[in-house]
Amino acid sequence: MNTDKLFHWIFRRHPDLIVHLLPELPPGTGGYSFESPVLKEREYRLDGLLEPPVDRQGLPAVILEVQMQSDPGFLLRLYAESGRWLQQRHQQSLRQGTQGQAPALPAVLDWLVVVICPSRELNFGERRPVAEFVERRVRWIELAGEGDGNASGASEDPQASAQVQIWEALRLLMAPEAELAARGRRLCASAQGLAAEDQVEQIDLILAIVMTRLSKLSREEIKVMLGLSLKDISGSVAAREMFDEGRQEGRQEGRQEGEARIVQLLLQERCGAISAAQVAAVSVLRLSELEALGKALLNFRGPEDLVLWLKTRQG
Repeated sequence: MNTDKLFHWIFRRHPDLIVHLLPELPPGTGGYSFESPVLKEREYRLDGLLEPPVDRQGLPAVILEVQMQSDPGFLLRLYAESGRWLQQRHQQSLRQGTQGQAPALPAVLDWLVVVICPSRELNFGERRPVAEFVERRVRWIELAGEGDGNASGASEDPQASAQVQIWEALRLLMAPEAELAARGRRLCASAQGLAAEDQVEQIDLILAIVMTRLSKLSREEIKVMLGLSLKDISGSVAAREMFDEGRQEGRQEGRQEGEARIVQLLLQERCGAISAAQVAAVSVLRLSELEALGKALLNFRGPEDLVLWLKTRQG
């Protein structure tokens, strides 16, 4: 799973997610922009750089790094790359000043580093040589932990609620594959209680992560698995871009077979083993019927509910 590419896509499309992940940023802060600059010395590239709006230079610039595995050289490399970017940025600002240009790249006076990783306890190397840098500048987004990261407890504050749900969505990256469908459905249902803009952003984030982890599933299969409507999928930037909406979806028969397959998997999760006759009955349902069954099965308590649902359709 290419997590660097995933987080590059997430923050390119939704740079203000960083506001929910850093408690020191004031509520309502927005307007961050995202890039992935090359550091020219040896063509190093930062995973991401989030810069505040030009009229909010009191806010910190944020260097983003994604590190999902142990690497004993990581902390020293992170320290060096951060310093290299600061030096390069300073030189660019000076060069513009000497040429009489208005500084399109203002001097960076405040900055932080956000590291997204399973746990800061992975072997990232000896901390003592860079202790001050790590303690003052680095913020950790740990995906394998329990709880809700920097957020704490339930809250009626919409900002806090969105923050908690974003943390939970990011932790789908570390969830066992067997739990992915149930956790994804729960998060999509919870997103319905968010403000409209936060709801779209949250569902987009969930879809991007699930599509990255289950890259062999079709858009229809993921829609059914997460209990989403066609409207939810159609409004998602993730679904449009990552599935390339401009291409043909495939023949009707292929889509129907794929959705039937994922519904059968979900039925086994809710009802246990289903009979060959029930598998055959599900496999011949139309796409609209499969979508209806995918929603109905979320309330099934056992195999008798499937029997009743099929009889109702046949009647």
